[in-house]
Amino acid sequence: TKAKAGCNKRMSLHHEVLLALSGYPGNVFAASRETGLFEVSPDLPFIHPSEVSLLNRICRLGSYYLQLKSFISEQSAAAVTLAPESPGSSSLYLKALALGVDTVLDSYRQTLVRVEQKCISEPQLPLSHLQHQLEDYQQLLPSLDACVKLVHRNKLCGCQILSHLHQQCSTGIPIIQRAYERVLATCHGVLYKQLSAWMLHGLLLDYQGEFFIEAAREAPAEDHGDQSEGGDGSEAKEGAVQPLEPKSTSLFRIEHSLVPSYIPLRVIEKILFVGEAVQIFQSQAQAQHRLSSTRMGVGSKLKSDQFRFGHMLAELQKQPVFSLREFERTIDSIRDCVAEHLWRLLVEESNLIAHLKTVKNFFLLGRGELFLSFVDLAHSFMKLPPTNTTQHDVNVAFQQAMLKVGMENEDLPRQFTLTVDQPRPPPEARRPPGGGATGGEGVESGINAWSLLGLSHTVNWPLHILFTPAVLEKYNS
Repeated sequence: TKAKAGCNKRMSLHHEVLLALSGYPGNVFAASRETGLFEVSPDLPFIHPSEVSLLNRICRLGSYYLQLKSFISEQSAAAVTLAPESPGSSSLYLKALALGVDTVLDSYRQTLVRVEQKCISEPQLPLSHLQHQLEDYQQLLPSLDACVKLVHRNKLCGCQILSHLHQQCSTGIPIIQRAYERVLATCHGVLYKQLSAWMLHGLLLDYQGEFFIEAAREAPAEDHGDQSEGGDGSEAKEGAVQPLEPKSTSLFRIEHSLVPSYIPLRVIEKILFVGEAVQIFQSQAQAQHRLSSTRMGVGSKLKSDQFRFGHMLAELQKQPVFSLREFERTIDSIRDCVAEHLWRLLVEESNLIAHLKTVKNFFLLGRGELFLSFVDLAHSFMKLPPTNTTQHDVNVAFQQAMLKVGMENEDLPRQFTLTVDQPRPPPEARRPPGGGATGGEGVESGINAWSLLGLSHTVNWPLHILFTPAVLEKYNS
């Protein structure tokens, strides 16, 4: 009878331990106020004092498991919206992190099932057997818990989580290394989805600002402000670029704080180039569709390669361990193919060589007789200070000079126009001593329209990716 009673107590203790390991401390175990870990409740008569320290060491795994399970439940319940910067929307990388941690915890749960079956079959099983079966998790669960807390504490987002996980993989403990490699592979699934959307379709699927490529929305506004300074907003701006397709004017840049630490910047720049080039091809395909063109363009040819590119990225995603060599080789293959199509589009279809000759004729005075004729026609009013009609008169004279030297191309007057900025006298000239107006006249008398002359070039799609505002500004200077 005493043996049977002892056997029942031992079996009951085993079940209490297994419940605590599953995150349910019950009455035998309770969370410590100091550490928050599960400990044996004091003054229990059926637990020998020599077993208390062993039970505390075993059951602390339940507290780590409970915290990790709370993180997983929180991320599983969080909604993911498609609205940019939507409040309350969860990070895709955090949800992937939770999924990866839950996958790693599957082995822990399976171990608990095996231990429970062993306890049922052998009621007199000693606590040392439980300790032996769960010994690997004495290092793994605290490490995962510390990782999740660091992500929350430092507010890591997006690819920053990938960098932290990759750093955790550099350890000499095999079970921890394998666990973090599985978690990192799960988080890489989000990265490969974003890479596929960007490199295959030119789409930036980043609603929470987690991808290392972002739209540079402020860049066009700054350029516009620099060009508009010193001239009439209704006139053509110096070095202005007006591409044919509005979609191709989108500018993108690399957000260096989100670049994974284990991916070199040279690879990131190739990824940026591929996505921008694909957007150009899609703009071409849309233009050809509107024009009902029967000729097969570069954009349609590239679509035949998208399936192959997608298969290459899918194979990378299947790899259990990230390989930088394979990753860069795949990116290089995609970039080489896209660069070849882009070269054909710019050089062959858009006739880049002829456009370079045209730019040389205008910006570098390749057609000297054109500007000699223009000087003869415009010298009479260009030697005077500019007025409101000077820019119109200058362009009329410029078009007459084109006709005079035999440049009868109808596109040239639309592509190249002259600009004349309005002079801005210094503050002392605006308010001369004594309140008279002679000071301003004296300043303007030394300024003629020649010193304010500029050349504006309107670049058609897709050559605008080469002749940027910064490049045209250098030509003009």
